[in-house]
Amino acid sequence: KPVACTHANAKSYHDVPRNKTDEALKLIAEGGGVVGPTAITGFMRTGEESTLTDYVDAIDHMVELIGIDHVGIGTDFTQDIPWSFWKYIGSQQGTKYPATFVDPEVYRHKQARYPKGFETPDDLPKLAAALVDRGYGPEDVVKVLGGNWMRLFREVW
Repeated sequence: KPVACTHANAKSYHDVPRNKTDEALKLIAEGGGVVGPTAITGFMRTGEESTLTDYVDAIDHMVELIGIDHVGIGTDFTQDIPWSFWKYIGSQQGTKYPATFVDPEVYRHKQARYPKGFETPDDLPKLAAALVDRGYGPEDVVKVLGGNWMRLFREVW
């Protein structure tokens, strides 16, 4: 069955440890899988200065790399999650990124940033409009905003 890479960008877009190699992403697509580019600014080229336009750039890069039928959104939005959850996640990270999840101030001010103009799920209509403005047709917007995920879920489940 196909697999999902739910929230990561391509290393060829921005080379940080969490982003995936082009080879890995192409293998996911060849198997019918879906990749969801993340909107967390630390995984985008423009870092904390990222905007909705930069997130669409990350989506464009992924579409060019693996094709429109294999790209969804993987925003990594985390609203209303208690700090106890992040402390638990941090305890599972070993020593690699402990402050990211254990210290609320570090998480809030350095790690939990989303692009300006695309900061909560309430901004999803703005993403749809930005994709249209970028030249995506209606069918492709539907694929990116959830259609590809629904196909994958139907096939796997």
